Amino acid sequence: MKIIITILTVFLGLFGYQNADKVIEARIEQFEQTVSVVQRVISAQQEELKNILISLLSGEDPVLPEPGFSGLRYSEDGYYYGDDKDCWQKGTGYNEFYDKWAPITSSMIDQFRVRFPYDGKNWMIQMWKGQYDFNRIGAEIGIFTCDLDKYNGGTGDVNRFQLADKEDWLRMQLDCYYSEGSKGPYDKIFTRPYDTYWWINGFIKGRLTEYKMPGMEIKTENRITFKSEEQANLFVQGLEMSGFTKASGADTLTDDSYYVNGADVWVRWSANCNDRIIGYSDSARK
Repeated sequence: MKIIITILTVFLGLFGYQNADKVIEARIEQFEQTVSVVQRVISAQQEELKNILISLLSGEDPVLPEPGFSGLRYSEDGYYYGDDKDCWQKGTGYNEFYDKWAPITSSMIDQFRVRFPYDGKNWMIQMWKGQYDFNRIGAEIGIFTCDLDKYNGGTGDVNRFQLADKEDWLRMQLDCYYSEGSKGPYDKIFTRPYDTYWWINGFIKGRLTEYKMPGMEIKTENRITFKSEEQANLFVQGLEMSGFTKASGADTLTDDSYYVNGADVWVRWSANCNDRIIGYSDSARK
């Protein structure tokens, strides 16, 4: 590996690139971390699939596995959740490859992202909802950051974000609703309470009946309290650019709508799946 880095560094140096070795090493580290996570997921899913196939071939009803690989805990209210303050995912950060490779884990997940610079850092607020592996449905919100010099707002960039530092965790609440076949009514399947998180999530055992994107069988109502009105407005710009409409209050939300009051933003998410980049100048994106 060091030999490859040395050769590439010399080659790039001929064209005036500075600190090429650091750039290459950083990219290799990102790739290795991503591969490590994917390998762990694939290994766990293969074992679960093998057990299901053995049951089917023997004429038995398959026993769906408990969602233990993800390090989930079980709430007394009847849902699984990842404890964001004590989970192995803390060391993985975020990379777009995670979402792109989700289907290999039998997952069909919608995503919505807003990226923006604020308070000397790049920020990304991401929401997920849908089918997670063989036997879970649910939703998530994640708060991620990275240094300003690691991301310039380019739509083609595949950049690595880290989970937000503790001082950047935000107060959030997540309500998740489900309707089989999207026919309604939508029943609330769990509520993650309003508290401070970098990753708020919840899941129940189940499978979607409609395998399409966006997954209309699941809707969420989210509340996020940002660090300031300025930060909240950056997020709202991303919502508006994606077609979310403004509601008259937090209790009058309709599908794909939002309500903002100071630093508080409430969002009802149904169908919009976008990656919005807000607040970067055109020159910074080049």
